Amino acid sequence: MKFSDNLNEFDILDLLNEYHSELRKLKHKTGFVKDRITELEALYEKKLKRNEKSRVQSFTEHIVDDADNDQESGTDIQKHRKHPLKDKKLTAPKRTKKNPKKKRPQLKATERQKPGRKQQALSLWDQMIVDSITEHGRPTISREILDDITKRATEQGIYDGEEKTKSKLNQCLVKLTSDNRKTLIKIPFEGRGHAYALAEWANAKD
Repeated sequence: MKFSDNLNEFDILDLLNEYHSELRKLKHKTGFVKDRITELEALYEKKLKRNEKSRVQSFTEHIVDDADNDQESGTDIQKHRKHPLKDKKLTAPKRTKKNPKKKRPQLKATERQKPGRKQQALSLWDQMIVDSITEHGRPTISREILDDITKRATEQGIYDGEEKTKSKLNQCLVKLTSDNRKTLIKIPFEGRGHAYALAEWANAKD
């Protein structure tokens, strides 16, 4: 005997009733489980607080006991300790003449050294400029120095455009030729402007 797989309206109605019933049961179970979870969480927090309170109380009692024992021990030691000053006569120390202070020899005005700041080390850009002039072996104009440091900065991965490189070059040249540095000196150049040379070259000629 063959049965049809098609559902009629009664079958569908039965299934709907069954599914709705299952859904109500699931909702009831979900509500029950949520309530149980809430109760267990509250119980867990209560247990934690109780354990923490017990640990703090135990720790406090332990500290108080140790403090009492230390105090009693200290009292006993103090009772049996003799004061050293009662058994010995004190004598005042003899006064000795203080050694006269030796006068420091005063330097003449010509011998006194003028205070000065310690010269700072060359930065990376300063060093590239000095290396460029050193390799040329002669007074070098800023255009030539710019070409050299552009190449060096590109090789080291620090090149950031021509304008910023020019600005960096001008800042370093001002610093290197300043009175407190004098790493470089300015040399008159044909036409307008000037070239830059190492200060040690001028000192060598002197």
